[in-house]
Amino acid sequence: MRSFTLLLVSMLTMLSGTVIVASLPTISKVFANTTHIDIIARLILTLPSLVIAITAPYFGILSDRIGRRPLLLFSLLLFALGGTSGYFFDHLGMILAGRVLLGLAVAIMMTVATALVADYYQEQDRHRFMSYQGAFSALGGIVFISGGSYLADFDWHNPFLVYLIGLVVFVFAYLYLSEPQRHAHLSNADEQEIPPRLYPIYLSAFGLMVVFYMLPTQMPFLMIDHFHAKGVYVGAVISTAMAFNALMAFNFGRLKKHLNFQQMYILLFGLIGVGFCGIGLVPSFFYLFATAAIMGLGSGLMMTTTNAWLLSRAHQSRRGKAAGALTSALFFGQFCSPLLTQPIVRIIGVQHLFFVVGSGLLLLALILFFFQRQHTASR
Repeated sequence: MRSFTLLLVSMLTMLSGTVIVASLPTISKVFANTTHIDIIARLILTLPSLVIAITAPYFGILSDRIGRRPLLLFSLLLFALGGTSGYFFDHLGMILAGRVLLGLAVAIMMTVATALVADYYQEQDRHRFMSYQGAFSALGGIVFISGGSYLADFDWHNPFLVYLIGLVVFVFAYLYLSEPQRHAHLSNADEQEIPPRLYPIYLSAFGLMVVFYMLPTQMPFLMIDHFHAKGVYVGAVISTAMAFNALMAFNFGRLKKHLNFQQMYILLFGLIGVGFCGIGLVPSFFYLFATAAIMGLGSGLMMTTTNAWLLSRAHQSRRGKAAGALTSALFFGQFCSPLLTQPIVRIIGVQHLFFVVGSGLLLLALILFFFQRQHTASR
């Protein structure tokens, strides 16, 4: 039950924002008279990401000092409180305040969950668990995002009720998660705030999340405003991506036996690039199911590869700090995604944005492939 509970916690961190994506276009229309509502509506989705980016490193340090379990239990209660607040309020300020609380909760949950994976499991078992973790999160996403999208067709407030799942997970965490023992000592080099060997991981995490979060922040507007699809179809397309995300994540452990981390990134860049280019070319939203499947395969490797890379390099007695910095990089990427992409959308449109970004990812995959071959040939 310990592993199952940890899988539930990991699932919540992945669902923290995307469960309300189908409500965003409606929120934009309800508050149409608000200045810059196109940005504000997307910030309802991404504001928690900014909070997480700022606070996660501190919660990581705190979890190293006072323990993982107390912080995690507190965060699950805060998750339910902050997440459901959007159901009860019609004022944008109050909705955004609730999203701040949600961000604090997820900052703790994701940092502690990543550290606990390393605390509980050794390398091979860790890779196996990460396969299950990625698949479980994606499959949970299918249920909750589809449900949230269906509820959004009745009222934009309704998807916020999905966050009540935090109370259920709290019960499991209270009963089945224990505080791990940590006895390792640090060398002087490990006392650095962020060891230089972790910089490439954090940079990759930031860039990947800027790209990946185009899906929940831009796809609803493409489907509803451009293709005139219903909210339930938004959830169906994203759930398709989640299903193939689960398929690929489940096989992460098998792939890692044959590919190094650079090769894993070449593969995921290529798959996401093909999927994004497809989104930029399709004539109707029905074709998005195929492009979402391809992109889902790539995104299924994104979190598992990044987490595994970090935990392979982070000192075991400072995993909370390392995980907190990774969480910060990931969610700062989420927050920046609409801020960086929306000005481009205003110039070339949402669909063309996907094509441009997809082409860039394919070019990056080719460059990495070339350097990988050069490195192999020089041995």
